Amino acid sequence: MMNHKDFNIRQYAWDYFQLHAGQRLKTFEFYIVISTLLLSGYVISLKEDSLIFIGIVIGFLLIVLSFVFWKLDVRNKQLIKNAEQALKTIEDEVISENNEGVPHNFKLFHYDDFNVQKERQKTRKLPWNKHFSYSNCFNIMFGVFALLGLMAILWTARCLIIHNGKSTKMDLKSECVLKNNNHTEIEKFISGDIKRK
Repeated sequence: MMNHKDFNIRQYAWDYFQLHAGQRLKTFEFYIVISTLLLSGYVISLKEDSLIFIGIVIGFLLIVLSFVFWKLDVRNKQLIKNAEQALKTIEDEVISENNEGVPHNFKLFHYDDFNVQKERQKTRKLPWNKHFSYSNCFNIMFGVFALLGLMAILWTARCLIIHNGKSTKMDLKSECVLKNNNHTEIEKFISGDIKRK
């Protein structure tokens, strides 16, 4: 049985774990919201000739934010691991027995590590069937948004080069700008019925 002092130590470690685990999720949610808003702004900028250049700024911001939030996530992960190690130590002191190398069910952190290792050792042909941790999933999203930011910069630069090099509105609108109300004319332009001025 745990005495009052041991209970307070466990509660301290659990509160520490809960704080940083919750903070990690909230930080990631905030990152997703900001990145989605920036991408929405980029799409809007493609609808107006005068706003095309903003795409470079938005793309740069996406890359910087992805890097910053990735570093924040790495730090939060370290803090969570600290709490997990403390809680594992308490688990070992309270429940010492294992069942043939399998941690006791009440040793939650040890038992989870045991199951994760089993999952990682399984051979799966399809990559999406493999075990993914929070870090794996978060890193994929950081990489995707950073890549979208790079693509936004390159696409915007291409559009600006086309605009400056050919200096015709039709060039910019047909190759770079999204128009919602001119589908028929764009289709005709692509098929060659409308010739460039």
